[in-house]
This record gives sequence, C-alpha cells and structure tokens, in this order.
Amino acid sequence: MRFNRVDRFATSAALFLMAGLCLVLIQSGCDFRPKAPSRLRILFTSDTQGNFTPCGCAGGPRGGIERRSTAIRRARETAPGSVILLDTGNFTTGLGSEAERFKADYVARAMAELKYDAVNVGRMDARRARLGVHAYDREGFPLTSAGYTYNDEQTAERRFSYSTRIIVDVQGFKIGIVGSPLDELDKSDLGFENEPTVRWDELAEVIDDVSVKDAAGLNILISDLSVPLQQASIAASRFPLAGIVIAGESAPNEYVEERSGADISRPILIPRAASWGRSLGVLDLTLSPQGGITSYHIEYVDLNESIEKDPVFAAMTEEYLAALEKAGLSKVPEVREAGYTGSKSCQSCHPREFDSWQTTRHASAWATLEGSGRIRETTCVPCHTTGYAGTDSMPERLVPYELRGVGCESCHGPGEVHMAYQKWKIYGELTGEVRGEDLTDPIVRTPPERTCTACHTPPYDEGWVYRIKLDRVFHD
Repeated sequence: MRFNRVDRFATSAALFLMAGLCLVLIQSGCDFRPKAPSRLRILFTSDTQGNFTPCGCAGGPRGGIERRSTAIRRARETAPGSVILLDTGNFTTGLGSEAERFKADYVARAMAELKYDAVNVGRMDARRARLGVHAYDREGFPLTSAGYTYNDEQTAERRFSYSTRIIVDVQGFKIGIVGSPLDELDKSDLGFENEPTVRWDELAEVIDDVSVKDAAGLNILISDLSVPLQQASIAASRFPLAGIVIAGESAPNEYVEERSGADISRPILIPRAASWGRSLGVLDLTLSPQGGITSYHIEYVDLNESIEKDPVFAAMTEEYLAALEKAGLSKVPEVREAGYTGSKSCQSCHPREFDSWQTTRHASAWATLEGSGRIRETTCVPCHTTGYAGTDSMPERLVPYELRGVGCESCHGPGEVHMAYQKWKIYGELTGEVRGEDLTDPIVRTPPERTCTACHTPPYDEGWVYRIKLDRVFHD
C-alpha cells in the first residue's frame, strides 16, 4: 500500500502528538504506577528490650504492651489517611536466661498481634538469635535487616531468616522498608564470625533495588542506631533514595517538628521513639501523587498512666507474668552479702535519720512496685529491695518482709557487723578491757556514686545526677 503526501503528513502528526502526550505524562509524573495516598501516618516504636509491662521509676512507670495497644488503636482511628506500623529494633535484651526467653517470645507474639508491618533486627536481637534459643519465625512477625545473617556454627545451617526489605502495599502504592544497624558489624559483640549479608556501605544498592526492581514510590530506612542526631544525619545523608530515615538518639516526649516545601531535607531524619518502648512515634506525611513528601508533622505519645490498658493485652500480661515468675524461680541468685537486718533495727540508735528516711521515695519503693503492677517482674524486684540490687532477678516471694523497700542498708551497707562493732566499742570503753576480735565498722557514711547507679541509671531513671539527688536524701 502506498501513502500519499497527505497520509504521510497525518501519520507523522499523529506520532508527534502521541510522543508529545507521552512526554507531558512523564514530566507530570504519570509513570503509570498507582498514585500515592495523599496522607500517610507512620507509627513507630523503639528499643522495647523485652519490656512487656511498664518500666521506670522516676516519673512513674511508662510503656507496656497494654498501653501501646491503646495508643496504636487511637492513632489508627484518628489517622487522616492510611497507616503503617514499624519498630526500629531491639525488641529483646539479647540475653540468654530463661526469663529473657519468655520476654522475647511474648513481645514477639504481642507485636505480631498488633500487626506490625516491619520490625528491624537490632544488635540485641542479633545476640538473641545467635544464642539459638529463639528463632523469631512467628507467623505475622515481619523482620527485616540488611546487615545480619545467622548460620549455625557447627552445622552451617541457616538458623534465622528475614528479608533485606519489606514492601508494604497501600492502595496499590508501594512503600519499601529496609532495616539496618547502620554501622559495621561488631563480631566481638555478637560473639561469632558470620559475615553480614549486606554491609552498611552497600545499603544504598539495596535501596536502589527497592526503588527500581520493587517499584517502591517511597523508601523508609529504620535503624537501631543510637547516636547524637548530628552523627545520625551524616549517616542518613549517604542514602538519598531513602525518603525517610528513622534513627539516632530517642526524642523526648515533648519533641514536635513540622516542615513543608523547601524546608524538607532528603532524606528526612526522624529521631527514634523513647527507649524501652515508652513512647509511640506518630509521623504524618502529605504526599504528592508520585510519593514525594510535601509536608510532615512528627510528635511522640508518652505511654504514661493516663493511657488506659487494652483489656485483651491485660489478659496476655497476666499470662506473661505467670510464665515469667515460673521461669525466674529456676535461677534465683543468692544474696551477695549476708548481714542485712532491715531498717527497723536502725531506728533505736538513729531515730532522727529513720524518720527522715521514711519521708523519702526510697521508703516507699516496694509500694511503688506493687502499685505499678510489676511486683511479679523478677527483673524489677532487686532495685526495690535492700540487699539484692546486685542481682539480675529476684521473685518477690523470696524477699524477706523486713528487706522490702530501699532501706538504710541499701546506701550505708549491711547493719549486722556495724551493730556488733558498736557493742564491742561501747563495752570496751565502759570496762577498759581490750577485746580479742579484730573488728572494723563497715558502715559507709556517704555512699559513693556507684552505690546509687546500681539502680539509678537510664532508662529506669532518666537524667539522674548524683550530687543533686544526694542532697535530696541527705540527713545528719
């Protein structure tokens, strides 16, 4: 068939118009992929470290799965658009005791039921997997990490599986989530010689693949990296294809940030939520049709006593505490030092000091533990008693009544030898006789900082300062 000049002109014009239309579509961002949701809410938690129940003393116990569930439900109900739920890592402590195994298992179970979209494998989780006592292969528990691989040292068999990326589909729009520790694998810390699947300096390639091969319109990098935000910002700047990086030191509860337009950096660096799972990060995004972030607002929900407990997880808490109590009984440490007599034995000689002590929070430490519902939490009991602070765990039923609470001997040392010394000294002064025993008074008048920091340390007591707090409990 022959084309005349008019036909050829019409055909060329049609092709030119079609090419122009395609160019306009491409330039306008119409790459034939589904449009991004106009609003997206990202919820995230950090460093649960096995704390199924609330944790903390100063300022009241915070966190706990029961409150977390309520906060997540509220955030989902009030979201202006779609919601995804993430965890930046360290949902376990990385320790190998039986009690810690129960903690890890229950936290993983709870996070699966809360329907997390992605959970990063932090360093503590890596240690836990190396111990081989928990594989985290629970259905519905989506782990991701670009940095770790776990093979049995004896058989070389794979013991732990995860994905280097997780793709979340939101109304057809794909969001890529990559988990990483964002620094070099510390073999000495992990205790084995396995090489990482992807080193952090190769992470950009993973994010490239998520953008190109997986066709993700928005990439989110989640990390357990806990460094000042300036250092985290330097690390984040190496991944320009990541729209959001959640990393760095935890943000205080009052932290709020809101940006739009040219004020938005790429990638956006978002501080992690409070350690020990004590807050919930809420990041609201406004997206362009192609997935670009046009504005965002970040704030943190303090999981304090004002948030009611979810009854479903309250029942699971009871189950957890019963299992934890049973597990803790198998490995109960002995009291490190004998000779504790209880604060009542100090009252007759030191009535003024005893009365002063009764007005402090130390005296009510046991009642605080009871009031918070953690009386059966074996890892909490030692710091709320006298003579047990150096132990790892202690069931409350094994703590003598007179040693419940942080008493005089917690700061000044065991009283039994002190009382024997005073009797020897007084007897010798009265009679002039020299006693044969070589006694010295073991009592410490002003406790050193290390005595206090056995318990007063983050996250139990944030912002604790020795000199300031010592003045508050000082007595003549």
